Amino acid sequence: MISYKIEQVEKSILGLSIHDKLELIELLVHELRSSVAASDQGPASRINPLSEDEFKRQLLQFGLMNSLPTSPDSPPRPTFQPVTIPGEPLSETIIRERR
Repeated sequence: MISYKIEQVEKSILGLSIHDKLELIELLVHELRSSVAASDQGPASRINPLSEDEFKRQLLQFGLMNSLPTSPDSPPRPTFQPVTIPGEPLSETIIRERR
């Protein structure tokens, strides 16, 4: 029943001009703020917090992500070892050739 009403509202909104849509948004924001202020709790305090794993599972389930990023505990990169080359340092060669 509710989804039918939402579909009817959506069809009505599609026919509105941009100016009327902006007015509707302002009205809805005002109404939501009034409702939240009148209630004992804000909307955030009524929501049960999810663990990080549950949140990630929901992202995958809703199709908002295709895969999860790798954890920051991935193996570290090997330490950088510069390559030793014979002759003068490369920085001196660059400076000499720019003159």
